[in-house]
Amino acid sequence: MQIPKKQKILIIGAGPAGLSAAHKLSQQKDTEIIIWEKNSQVGGLARTLSHQGFLFDLGPHRFFTKNDEINEFWENILPLQGKSSAEDLKWKKNNQLSDRPDAPDPEKDNRVMLSKNRLTRMFFKQKFFDYPLKLNAENLLKLGPINCLFIGLSYLQIKLFPRQPEINLEDFYINRFGKKLYQFFFKDYTEKVWGVPCKNIPKEWGAQRVKDLSLTKMISNFIKSALGLKNNNQQTSLIDKFTYPKYGAGHFYQTLADSLLQAGVKIELNTELKELKHENGLIKSVSGEKTNGQKIILEEISNVISTMPIKELVTSLSPQSPKEISIITEALPYRNSIIVAILYKKLSINNETKILTRANIIPDHWIYIHESGVDMVRISLFNNFSEFMLGDKNLPWMSLEYCCNESDAIWKQTDALIIEKAKIELEKMGLANYNDFITAKVEKIEKSYPAYFGSYAEFPKIKEYLDKFTNLFPTGRNGQHKYNNMDHSIACGFEAANLIIQNKKDKNFLWSINTDTEYQEKK
Repeated sequence: MQIPKKQKILIIGAGPAGLSAAHKLSQQKDTEIIIWEKNSQVGGLARTLSHQGFLFDLGPHRFFTKNDEINEFWENILPLQGKSSAEDLKWKKNNQLSDRPDAPDPEKDNRVMLSKNRLTRMFFKQKFFDYPLKLNAENLLKLGPINCLFIGLSYLQIKLFPRQPEINLEDFYINRFGKKLYQFFFKDYTEKVWGVPCKNIPKEWGAQRVKDLSLTKMISNFIKSALGLKNNNQQTSLIDKFTYPKYGAGHFYQTLADSLLQAGVKIELNTELKELKHENGLIKSVSGEKTNGQKIILEEISNVISTMPIKELVTSLSPQSPKEISIITEALPYRNSIIVAILYKKLSINNETKILTRANIIPDHWIYIHESGVDMVRISLFNNFSEFMLGDKNLPWMSLEYCCNESDAIWKQTDALIIEKAKIELEKMGLANYNDFITAKVEKIEKSYPAYFGSYAEFPKIKEYLDKFTNLFPTGRNGQHKYNNMDHSIACGFEAANLIIQNKKDKNFLWSINTDTEYQEKK
């Protein structure tokens, strides 16, 4: 079914959801598609930045999905590599390569997606642990006999006297892992990320993240493995392979944006939405403003796809939203994040895995920081994502992530003070020597994590109100106030486009994406 002629569609935000919606809509005839992007480049939370010849993501992101349509979409924009890169050959990486004779060579072609073997670990008490945590001989030795005894006793206690009723995230985790394991690997990290006690977070958050994992199943798997028995109920784990653009996640979205421009889509950067005028349940016109102060007004809008934060969307509506909706929306919780892209001469720790790496750099993609006494929550090593992002392949190039509120001291600090904090914390954890620091760049990201506590309990009222605007489609992570992975946001973009193409008004499926209890990053 074709879109009716002369439709004018505005997409607010050029991130994964907005660009994906534009991609699908651009395949229709007789429609004008306009994208307004607040930033100076496309990609949203998946954009890639540069510093002194090194590239870094505001993430970074893994390209993995169970959705065949999204896999095909990625492959069409950036085909999977068909030959090993020089680094892969040198270090004997066993990547899953395309068997097509025309598949790109990453050494020669820029339009290419790399195939990567994934490694994610946790860092606790200056030791690396499997992520998700597994009970095996290696991890038990790292924990030590005393800690293992306390973990067992606390779990036995909670099995005899479980927390009932199970209301919050703390109840959820303790009932499944015991108080001691909860304190080691869940409590501090979760509270650093979200800035509130686990007892203030709904238990449903944990149900989606750990799925059916519990200490009972971890022990059962350990015993069966030790006895050499077949285990038909092996705990789920994160996917061990993913694809990744040659020049970072933003490379994909810039390539996609270039193709949209060629298809006639108008992408207006440095343009912020100011007002959505509505009448009788329809968005009639919109106004925006460029960073240079230029005003823009679009009349006779057919449809609006919004990926901007719900809080800002509701505020922009004119006439104003009902007082109850405004109060709930204003109180919606978010967490900001700070990325410190940082370069060192070397790390203080060596690669003790069997994975060969240049300069003996640890082979991790993501490291989740469970150390007490530091505020850092995650480290990513771009050396292991793509060597083409590095100005010098022998130097460890990392991004360090902090989560905070706008009212927190770190958010208000200068870049120099934040970098100093990062250097001190890396040395405190034994990961890098303070004097081996070379350079760093700080990026502050507003509303990077929509949160599920506080007034979020009343979010259904916001959804019901927004659904009354039949030509308005809130989409994506911030557009739906939902902690989406990148593939979820793309799926939302596709679905919003489908609703417009098919002239459907029921948005229930659009809202339902990424609400099941199966965490899609697992296999």
